[in-house]
Amino acid sequence: MPASNSQAGLGIRIIEIPSAVQNNPQSGIYIVDRLLPSTVVSERIEVSNSTNSPMMVSLYPSAATNINGVFSPSSGEIANQLTSWTSVLPSSGEIAAHGILDATVTITVPANVISGEQYGVIWASASAPVNASGIVNVSRVGIRMYDPIGAETAITSNTTTISATSHHSWTLDFQWTAIGLLFIAVVALVARESSRSHRKRRKSNKKSKKRSKGR
Repeated sequence: MPASNSQAGLGIRIIEIPSAVQNNPQSGIYIVDRLLPSTVVSERIEVSNSTNSPMMVSLYPSAATNINGVFSPSSGEIANQLTSWTSVLPSSGEIAAHGILDATVTITVPANVISGEQYGVIWASASAPVNASGIVNVSRVGIRMYDPIGAETAITSNTTTISATSHHSWTLDFQWTAIGLLFIAVVALVARESSRSHRKRRKSNKKSKKRSKGR
């Protein structure tokens, strides 16, 4: 059964594996289709909402790198060769509480391609409303893409240092950016109040010295 990745009530998994890669043990976890020139490959995925509220979700491909076996996905809609061939339909939708949304990932390979391996990720992203502290929480889950092109060797279980059973979901830096901005604002406020208190003390000390001289 294909693995499911989840984060903060948002989940994603592959639900239909192409017959050409069904014997690949990675095919239920990653998108690992061999891409040949002038071909079209499709895989069906499912995005789920396990919360008690509706959830608006965006779906899109983004670039990734795999350097020395360390897979690093881009957090936004960043293009590379693989993602420029990739589309996700629907690209967005509202998922009812405890509901699911089916989508299709399609890779349209051009005629002139060079053998190699391309990396990417299919993201499902959902943003919660801004909370009282002004922080926006963004949940994002993804399915990795390890796609050999032409005669390139396909991925095997020991190609990456991250195990096939690990979580492939990432809570992104939006929350940390908002926290950082809030922290800077608090520090600035404290500094301003400290400066104001210092000026008041100086004025008070001057008045005390004047009264002492008057005596």
